[in-house]
Amino acid sequence: MHSLTRGEQKSLAYHQVVAKKLRDDPTLLTVARDRLRWYRQRNPAGLFYYKQWDRLLDGPIEVLMLAMTSASQESCALRQENPFVDLMTQPERAAVYRRVAEEIDAGSRS
Repeated sequence: MHSLTRGEQKSLAYHQVVAKKLRDDPTLLTVARDRLRWYRQRNPAGLFYYKQWDRLLDGPIEVLMLAMTSASQESCALRQENPFVDLMTQPERAAVYRRVAEEIDAGSRS
């Protein structure tokens, strides 16, 4: 496992929250699929990642959750083109990012 950058740590924390939302309400997968279609129309450069997300969204939820919450390089790269932006409000996202930044900063002081 590689050492996560600050941005990767924030992205991982974001996806951990979203994964919980998806577990609690699997109907939210439809929102992610809709966002993925929107991305495909506007950013063909991300096609490699969109195909992976398509496969994950159509497969077993456990496999999707693992990809979303893994600290692997592959998952970190995949999260850069994530179809879950509509599943968290801006204040929720800011709170997650602030919490991670505080944890990182506290860890660097010790």
